Order: sequence, then structure tokens, then C-alpha cells
Amino acid sequence: MFEIKMRKLLAAIIILTSLKSNAQIGGSTIYNFLNLHSNARINALGGYAIATPENDVNLGLQNPALLKLEMHNQATFNYMRYVDDIATGYAGYAYSLDSINTISGGIQYITYGAFDGTNEQSQETGTFTAAEYNIHLSYARKISSKVSIGGTLKFINSNLDIYKSTGLAIDLGVNYFNPKKLVSLSAVASNAGIQLTTYSDGNREQLPFNLMMGFSKKFLHNPLRISIVAHNLQNPGTLLYQNANRPGQNRDLESGQVILDKITIVDKIAAHLNVSAEILLGKFMYLGFGYNHLRRYEMKLNTSSKLAGFGWGLGIKLKKIQVAYGSSSYHAAYATNTVSFVIFINEFTKNKSKD
Repeated sequence: MFEIKMRKLLAAIIILTSLKSNAQIGGSTIYNFLNLHSNARINALGGYAIATPENDVNLGLQNPALLKLEMHNQATFNYMRYVDDIATGYAGYAYSLDSINTISGGIQYITYGAFDGTNEQSQETGTFTAAEYNIHLSYARKISSKVSIGGTLKFINSNLDIYKSTGLAIDLGVNYFNPKKLVSLSAVASNAGIQLTTYSDGNREQLPFNLMMGFSKKFLHNPLRISIVAHNLQNPGTLLYQNANRPGQNRDLESGQVILDKITIVDKIAAHLNVSAEILLGKFMYLGFGYNHLRRYEMKLNTSSKLAGFGWGLGIKLKKIQVAYGSSSYHAAYATNTVSFVIFINEFTKNKSKD
């Protein structure tokens, strides 16, 4: 019976994603901040944690099926300094209606800082700012002892000086977790939606749709948990491209032409994979490490890639609050720093009831 339910749920997600299967990644989509997560744990694990079965409300933003009873009355605040004046963050809250139904809501944002505006004659027109927002509402339901499903509705607002746009998107997710074998399996379709109002008339653009499947395994009597997430499965084998303008390219000595990188079948497969590992030190601390091959390939230099594509972080859970730090190298030249807080509101109310 369980296998039938799982096949039906996965089939429903795949059918839905076929409506958006023509979506591309990179510069051909809008609202790409939706895939830039400001949570410390997610960044430490390489950018994907759709099958991580932890008691952390932040995980519901990537896979709404991970929301559960234990997240009742959790509030979270996240902040990441990205590049220069660009910063992103997320604030959210979860509430369990009962033992099988959980809801959450929050706001995800990115600010691009201040810019000096000029007109066609290079005359200064003053400064302007740019920012984008995702206001979401999520719902998860436990349909059996091991299977949960969830969905998220997102209202997106983008303000880039005089250019403004709004959009609507949904995420659908399913998670299977076996507590005896400590195995978690997930499938997620994220950012399937439409642009409601466009930046310019008659130019409707596509959202950064992403079809993902994930696996995680915690070993018995061992603090290690490994995870593998396959992402952007709607575009199999087409994530990498030969970039003639990448810094540090080799050139042919006779013709002077750029010698383009060779993309192997191994690279094409690895570009869809995010691998990570966590060392769980009891219920109160974790160390996380992740590797994103697509990020490393896109951001590498010819002479050195350094730590591009790698991430690491740690988290400490106290009685009333969880504090986490994550570092992720989006480029060979720098790494981002992320700080996250999860507040367990129930622990504060317990103390008040005792007074």
C-alpha cells in the first residue's frame, strides 16, 4: 500500500513539472533569488537539504513536506551577506494544527543596495535601490507513519528602480522517512508559476523552476549522515555550457582563438548532484560539509578553483534557541557568511506558566 501511495505522489509531481519543463537556469529566468537560501545549514550543505529530517523550520522552505509537529511554535531569522552591498535573509514561523497538519509562513528577501542613476546623456538622476521579496504560506500533512506531503504558495514582488514585477509560484514536495533505518527520501518541484505583471509590456518571462530528488542516510551507532540531492532534473545533461568569456581561458598559439573547455559526460551528470555530510554530535550540535559541482564548474578560474562549490558550517542547540553559522564559496575569490537562529517559543512559555 505504501509503494502505491509513493508512486502516485511522485507521478503527480512529475506531471505538474512537465507543464514547466521548458524552463532554463541562469540568466534566462527571473526571480533567481528564490534559489539563494540564507539559511546557515542549507548553505553549509552546498545549497540543498530537501531530504534532511531535522527539527528545523527553515528546511520547510526548500521542501514543505519536511514541516512536522515538532516544529510547532518555532520562529526563525536568517541573514547572509552575499556580495558587496547585496544581502539576503529569511524570517518564518511554524504552527502545528494537530499531530498530522502543520502550517508555516514567512518572508524571504534580497536587497541589492543603492545605485547611482544616470540618463542617456550620463547626467546623474539620483540614487535608487533594488529589492525582491517572496511572501509564502506552506502546508504539510502526514499521510502515514512514514510519508508526508506538503505545498507552498509564494507571492513574489520585485522592485528594480522603475522596473517592477509580481509573480505567483508553488512548491510541491513529498518525503518518506524510516526512523528505524534512518533513511529519508524526497521529491520536490519548486517555483512552478507565472509572472503576473511584467517589467516591460509584452515580455513575460519564466520562473526558475527546479525539479529535485534527494536521499539521506544516518548510520546506526555512528554520528555520520550523508545526503545526495539531484537538482534541475527538468533539464537533464544541459546545465553546463562552454563559456568563451570565462577569465583565464587558454588560447591557441597560432590562431589566438580561445580553447573551450571540454564537457564530459561525467561533468554533465555531476552538475546535477549536490553531496553533503553531517557529523551529528548528539541532539545539540552538528558539523556540516557540502559540495555543489555545478557551482564549482561555473565559478572556477583556469589557474585555480580554490574552494568554489564547497561549504561548511556548524550549529548549536540550546534549550530555547538554536544558533548556526554557515560558509559557502560561491566563487574562487570569496565565501559568504550566513547566521541563522531558530527560537523555540514553547520553551519560553513553559517558564512563564511555572511562575
